[in-house]
Amino acid sequence: MADTIAIRSSKEIENEKAKLIGEAEALQTRSRTENLSPEQEAELENCLSRAEQCDTELVKAYREERLAVQRERMAQPTRPAPQIFTPQNLFVSNGSKAEMQAEGMRLWLQSHTGEADRTSGAIMRARSAGFDLGAPTAKIACDYNGGFNRKRTILSKGGSGSGADWVPKTYSQKVTEYLTLQSPLLSYLQSEVTSDGNDRIYFKVDDTAMVADYITASSGSETSPTIPDTNLATSSVTIKAFDLTSGFQKVTYQSLRDSAINVEEKIALANANSFARKIEQDVILGAANGASAIGGILLSGTQSGSDIEISDFAISHVEQCVFDVPQQYRNNLVWVVSPSMEMKLRQVFKTTTGKSLFETNASDPVGIQRLLGYPVVVSQYMASFAAGNKPLMLFNPDHYMLRVVEGQIFQVMRERFAPHVAYMGIASVGGGWLGPATSNRWIKIVADS
Repeated sequence: MADTIAIRSSKEIENEKAKLIGEAEALQTRSRTENLSPEQEAELENCLSRAEQCDTELVKAYREERLAVQRERMAQPTRPAPQIFTPQNLFVSNGSKAEMQAEGMRLWLQSHTGEADRTSGAIMRARSAGFDLGAPTAKIACDYNGGFNRKRTILSKGGSGSGADWVPKTYSQKVTEYLTLQSPLLSYLQSEVTSDGNDRIYFKVDDTAMVADYITASSGSETSPTIPDTNLATSSVTIKAFDLTSGFQKVTYQSLRDSAINVEEKIALANANSFARKIEQDVILGAANGASAIGGILLSGTQSGSDIEISDFAISHVEQCVFDVPQQYRNNLVWVVSPSMEMKLRQVFKTTTGKSLFETNASDPVGIQRLLGYPVVVSQYMASFAAGNKPLMLFNPDHYMLRVVEGQIFQVMRERFAPHVAYMGIASVGGGWLGPATSNRWIKIVADS
């Protein structure tokens, strides 16, 4: 292996070059008045040659220093330039008003505390986002389409401590916060945001049995063609909107006054997460068709194969689910399993060398892996891998419609909890299955005989 050549800094090379040129100029000046000795002639030539070599070294040194600067810039953390907080730059790059809504929500929640910001700028920002500071009710945009991706759990430690007598106590600026480990199931579903909560009718069209034919079929001819009746198999589903409430979350006057963290924003996030959990539960386990309650996916599906005894469960039963779905519906299929079912799948789906057959796709949300090419969603609302349960489901999410009424309402109540404050969230949602039962398959586990 070749030895690495040490590269001097440009400053060192420039100093050496200046010294050599100075010595060469002194000898050249002396040569004008007297003859130089052979040693002095050789020294002059040597100084000029070494000065020329310094030019070559300088090019390499400058290049190395430029590379070092670029490496240092890449290693530095990203520091975005500060922005002036105006309504114009509150819009995110994709044109939505998400950041403006968040700021308006924060100001509205804060307006019900002792630390309300009632400056003209705060009032203007809140009004621009559709919030009226001090009003008992607020309405924010609410679109669940693609909104629930798996989040990482964040843990940080902190607290006021027990302390001793006469030691002032305050709320820590840190909080142990468990961000909901949300299943991304809802983000795979088709969804529609409606401006009102009126009943909405969705049509189902099934053209899978339609096959074109020649006009000469069945004794037809060019002059007297055969045109058969091939009406589409259609039906309709009425999906109503149902109101959900997260209940009142009481916040003490002391925590709002003394806390260094934004308690109001945490409450808003908790409300949204509680809605997500309830929606996911009903989307999976709902016992209606969308007209009387949110329709459940399990109820709308059909069993794959026959009952499976616990000890007989194998890879072939999972593969059968895929082949039981007609080929035209196999695009975009999604597995939904319980935590214990996931554990069983990981025990079964291995190579002879013990390597897992689960796959990872860079386009999937954090924590999502694939099985037989389809993403696996783990939900706490699926039944466990036990006798009498349905712990696994494979369905086409394009055939489910999640309906959300525009706007999530937050209300504030003081009288009931005075001097404290309570917040309550209200949302309206609905859902129903619009596809054929064959695009939704599940397995049933039974006890060993």
